[in-house]
Amino acid sequence: MNEIILNLIVFAGIAFAAGIILLIVVENQRKAKRTLQQFAQQKGWQLEFTRERLLKGFRLTSSRWTLEAYSRSHDTDAGAGSSNMEEKTIWSSAQSGTTILVGPRTTQVNLGALGEMLQAQVIQAALGNDAAGIQEVKIGGSAFQKKFLVWAQALEDADRLLTPDVQSKLVNWTKQPPLIKRTASGLTIELKGVHLKKAEDILDLVNLGESLL
Repeated sequence: MNEIILNLIVFAGIAFAAGIILLIVVENQRKAKRTLQQFAQQKGWQLEFTRERLLKGFRLTSSRWTLEAYSRSHDTDAGAGSSNMEEKTIWSSAQSGTTILVGPRTTQVNLGALGEMLQAQVIQAALGNDAAGIQEVKIGGSAFQKKFLVWAQALEDADRLLTPDVQSKLVNWTKQPPLIKRTASGLTIELKGVHLKKAEDILDLVNLGESLL
């Protein structure tokens, strides 16, 4: 009898602790939502929240750009060593022009023809038909070139887009390296694997985007 009572007490304790944790999580989510709402209101931006069974996130909209951040789950099993959760943050603007792609330099190893083939595949996947006529160009100082690669249809256009201010922001960027893409369809900055939630992180991305306009 004592053992049964002890088990019930332990079970009740676990359930109570789980309930407290759930309440804390829910309250933190509500607080984060209120903070984001106040932040958007102060900046004069429109804010929309999305919450579906497999998708949750938000969209910020100004007169010149849109920022979307979300976490998406997938019904299918991800398999060992992988995740079925996709997180992404995308800043976008209607400003268009010749094709320019700016991405992080992920390796210093010279892979020769294999490296060029992989690079071409990455560019094709990112740009599709907009990849026509694009080539790697050298922009900025050594600190920028050490961290980022630039591909463009026209060197002078890339030079105008990537001002010293933009280069400085990218060199000092501490979050997930951004992928910047400009085509005839518009301008985007994408952070893969990142769902920005904090006001200061969102503002950093907005400032980077606005420096490109």
